[in-house]
Amino acid sequence: MKKTNIIKVILLAVSVAVIVPLWGTFHSYATVERAWVAFISAAVFFAAGHKLKDIVNVALSHILGMFWGMGVLYVMQQHLIDVNAVVYSLIVLAVFGFFSVIVTSLNIKIISHTPSLFAGWAVAFAAFGGAELSEWKDISIDVGLALVIGVVVIGTGISQLHLLLMKLLKVTGEAEEAAEAVPEKKTAAAADKKAAPKAKAAEKAPKPAKSKADLKTESYIASYASDETVEVHNSEYENNIQELKSTINDLRNVLSTRAAAPAGGSGRSYADERVKILGICGSPHKKGSTINYLKKALEAAQEIGNVEVELIELAGKEIHPCMGCKSDKCGGTCRIDDFMQELYPKLRECDGLILASPSYFGTFSGQLKLFLDRLRVMRHSNFELGNKVVGTLAVAGRRHGGQEITNIDLIQSMMRHNTIIVNDGTAVCQLGATGWSHTFDDPSIQSETDDYGMQTAVGVGKRVAEVAKVIKSSGLQNITYQYNQQIGKR
Repeated sequence: MKKTNIIKVILLAVSVAVIVPLWGTFHSYATVERAWVAFISAAVFFAAGHKLKDIVNVALSHILGMFWGMGVLYVMQQHLIDVNAVVYSLIVLAVFGFFSVIVTSLNIKIISHTPSLFAGWAVAFAAFGGAELSEWKDISIDVGLALVIGVVVIGTGISQLHLLLMKLLKVTGEAEEAAEAVPEKKTAAAADKKAAPKAKAAEKAPKPAKSKADLKTESYIASYASDETVEVHNSEYENNIQELKSTINDLRNVLSTRAAAPAGGSGRSYADERVKILGICGSPHKKGSTINYLKKALEAAQEIGNVEVELIELAGKEIHPCMGCKSDKCGGTCRIDDFMQELYPKLRECDGLILASPSYFGTFSGQLKLFLDRLRVMRHSNFELGNKVVGTLAVAGRRHGGQEITNIDLIQSMMRHNTIIVNDGTAVCQLGATGWSHTFDDPSIQSETDDYGMQTAVGVGKRVAEVAKVIKSSGLQNITYQYNQQIGKR
């Protein structure tokens, strides 16, 4: 690589390192939550040559692609033809894919950029797949702004900063190299002009007959020149094809996880899905009754098949209180270094949770309260617990010793994380599992012999595992829903 090219690459890297972090950090001030959409938009703009004259063309093609994708999703949801869901998806995608190319080939300048349309289509599948129709309006505004900002702000910002740095450092650009080549062309033209009379005289002179070898050599040269001309002529076409292939691959990655099943799911039976369930025991006693009920619930979850479980005890663990940081968001990472730092990765990876606690004065334990308060960082990081399945389990010293109220408190805490709450199943169908410890009413009662309580624990365990499998197979597991930041403002 030439020294000049190396400098250009470094200056481009510097430009990206300046513009991209600014958008990634401050995008919420532009009331745009989906920062990643703008990055995709900017990437396509650069693939198109990042020319200022193409800004409107690329941006509007992005928007057309977004609405195109919305149309595809809507038609797929309606299931207008009585055929297999996979066959129906293939038909719809084939029809829309065919006409997407036709539409962008109509020489309508502002919507004629096919790669941008496909990029907008892919973004629409990623952003709208699994969302309710009633939410599409707000999402489309957010995504549309991000698409336009990606071209107008990020793409042109990087491009212009790159050009400015090159100018300041006096690095030769493509335009300057072309200009420097002009004098050479003029000199060559002048030389040709002087040689023209001689050439004409030579043409008038009688030409010797060409041998067969000469004729064959000329044939080879003509053939080579023809191939070279075709190669130069088709280079722009090949670049466009390569661009289109890249965009189609991105679209294919989105479709492979969202469009292969009726509701944008994986296409596998929910029974075949592998899920992980965490059991969080909030009792301060390592050998108390609460953990016995929780173990029973996790065993029942495992019996469903393809279910991995993990029991986490909060007893004896160092968990500090939430400090209620003044920033609106925790920045994605809690600053407090304690046992919660081990739990955050597990909570992000799991598909379901069972929260278990003894009932202390009609609510959950202090250990569990510390744990729940420290989940604030996950709520403010785009609802990282969103669509995870949660079941609850409460234990008290009497049959009616505050278990249901404890379950209600746990439920309302977890609903604030956009989780999916389940009960203890159809056998009993109450708010959650309710266990009776060995104390107070009858000291001879042990948790192991509490048939009713154990039945509710089994119900919660199975219900959490079953619904987690359904959610994961449906493709909704990683979808969260954005809120309108204007709501609630004074």
